[in-house]
Amino acid sequence: MNLEIALYHVKSSPDNERPLIIDTINRTLGTINGFQHRTTLQSTDDPQLLVDLVRWRDLPAALQAAKQVPTLPAFAPFGALIDSLPLFAHMDPAVQHGSFTWDDMSPCTELAIYTFKQISAADRARFTHAYDAVLERTEGYQGRLVLTDSEVPHRQAELVRWESLEAALKAEKALLQNPELLALMGLVERVEMVQRFTLF
Repeated sequence: MNLEIALYHVKSSPDNERPLIIDTINRTLGTINGFQHRTTLQSTDDPQLLVDLVRWRDLPAALQAAKQVPTLPAFAPFGALIDSLPLFAHMDPAVQHGSFTWDDMSPCTELAIYTFKQISAADRARFTHAYDAVLERTEGYQGRLVLTDSEVPHRQAELVRWESLEAALKAEKALLQNPELLALMGLVERVEMVQRFTLF
């Protein structure tokens, strides 16, 4: 399985365009070879910021779809809604921890993307396992999926499930003061984004 992450900002409130954003696009994707499932989430900070998590059979199918979908007539009205595409990436699942499940990504899912320094695979594994241990002791944490970028070396993403937005925000403050986590962050070159979402 390959996960396509498309983060996009729409020109106006997406609520009025829900049938197009969800129903029409899901039907369109369903006609593409290799498509498995699509989940759309909405930012808790900016309701016009959405993210599609699209599961494809494998990376070749995802890359072929990325070329094909924008050319389909059914995609044009959806494309016209979008005013920016801050992120479009393909990821391979690496580690699943806790009770993360694709079937329930509510009420709060956090998307974090960061790039490691040029470190060994052993150091990346050490980072992941140590971070798991920190999160396990954090109130409100339920599970996470760690993904590695299929095309960009050293880039990693996480989908972290929290029991509520309030728990996620509280945890963020606590984790930024956690000495174990601060030591781990020495392995990270750059944090690209940390954003919380709920099911759209």
